[in-house]
Amino acid sequence: MKIENRRSLVTMVFVFIFAGCGGAGSGGSEGDALETNSFVALDVSAGSYYSCFLYGENNDHNIKCVGDEFSAVMDVPVDFIRPEAISGGHSHACAIDVGLVKCWGASDNGELDIATGIKNPYEIGSGYGHTCVLADSGVHCWGLNDLGQADVPDGLSNVIALGVGQKHSCVIEDSGVLCWGSTGEWTLFDSTEVDDPQIVSAGWVHTCLLGSNGVKCWGKNESFQLNVPESLTDAALLFSGGFSNCAISSTGEDCWGANHSGEIDIPELNAPSKISFGTTHACAVDGAAFKCWGDNSRGQANVPDF
Repeated sequence: MKIENRRSLVTMVFVFIFAGCGGAGSGGSEGDALETNSFVALDVSAGSYYSCFLYGENNDHNIKCVGDEFSAVMDVPVDFIRPEAISGGHSHACAIDVGLVKCWGASDNGELDIATGIKNPYEIGSGYGHTCVLADSGVHCWGLNDLGQADVPDGLSNVIALGVGQKHSCVIEDSGVLCWGSTGEWTLFDSTEVDDPQIVSAGWVHTCLLGSNGVKCWGKNESFQLNVPESLTDAALLFSGGFSNCAISSTGEDCWGANHSGEIDIPELNAPSKISFGTTHACAVDGAAFKCWGDNSRGQANVPDF
C-alpha cells in the first residue's frame, strides 16, 4: 500500500536542510505530538531511540536530549559556546558550535574522533555511526567506515549540499550528485533525471533529490519510500531518514514511506522548517516550537521542558 500524509501549511520558514540519520528497528507505543513554546526552537535531530533539541534565546543556545536512558547521548556536554546545528546517529550526536564541531556519546567506531582541518562548518549530518560536515574547507567525514561511508572522494568541487544515510554519504557538486559508502541501488542512480538538484537527503537504504522538476528517490522500496506522491509539485524542502520522507511545499507537508508507529502521521504544523526522522519517530521545528510524534516507547517523542 502506498502511504502518504498531507497537512495544510499556513506559513513557511525556509532554512537549509540537515539530513536525517538511520537506526535499528523498534516497536512500542506512539507519541502524542508533544510540543513546547517555552524557548525558541532552533534545530532538532531524531536519533535511533532519542531526540536532541537545540533551543535558546538571543545568544544563549543550549542542547537537551531525551529518550533511551541507557544511551550515552543523554550525557550532553556543558562546554558549548553557542551551538548552531545538531545531528544524531545511532548512539552518538554532534553539533556545530561557533566554527567547531563537538561530538558526544558512544565512540566504539570512532564516532567522537572528529576529522582534522575543518574550517567554518555550516552543515552537518550523521548516519548510524559516522558523521559528515560541509565546511569552507570542504567535506569531512569520520566514524564508522566499514563500507567506506567516511572516505570522502577526491576532487569534489563546489559542493552545495550534503546528505548522510545509514551507511552512505552523498553530496551535490559541479558534476552532479555523488554518493559513497554502501554500494546498493540507493547510491547508484542517474541524477540527470533531476534538473538543477538543490537538496539531497538520505535514509537507511534510499536517497532522494529535490530539483527544479520535483523530487526523485532511488534505492530499496520495501516501505514505499520511493513512491513520491503525485500531489507533490512545488517542494521547497526535503527530509529523509529511516525508511520515510517528508517534503514541505506551499500547500503543506507531504510524507511517504514507512509508518510503523505513526512516524508519518504528522500533527498540525504551522510553520515547519525542519523534520527529522528517528527509527520509528519524528520531530519538527515548527516556528518557535518543537513537536514530536510516533514511537514513544523510550520517551524519544517527549518534548522536554526547557
